Amino acid sequence: MEANNLADIEFKVMVIKMLTEFSEDFKKLSGNYNSIKQEIENINKNQAEIKNNISDIKNTLKGPAGVAQIEWEGKRKEERERNINVRETYRVPATCTMPTGTRDKLQQRYMPLAGTKPKTLWSAG
Repeated sequence: MEANNLADIEFKVMVIKMLTEFSEDFKKLSGNYNSIKQEIENINKNQAEIKNNISDIKNTLKGPAGVAQIEWEGKRKEERERNINVRETYRVPATCTMPTGTRDKLQQRYMPLAGTKPKTLWSAG
């Protein structure tokens, strides 16, 4: 009989131990679930804020001032690129100076137009 009692006691201890381990694991899982749930809520809030910001930006750009600003910036960029290309194509020589006195001959002030010979556009004095 003692063997049966001993086996019953060991069985009961083992069942109680398993139940306590299960409850500890369940508490850990529920804590993880709560933190994951909170993260999902934060992500949804941030996503809603981002959508609102994007719609505000779209509304700003759709207005006449927004479109005009974008067109103006595009034209300014093209103009800057065109100016850089012109500067690289036509370099002004360092010898171009103004006359220093009244008896000095007129000297070149500007680069000649493309395809023209030097000194054909101004007099030699």
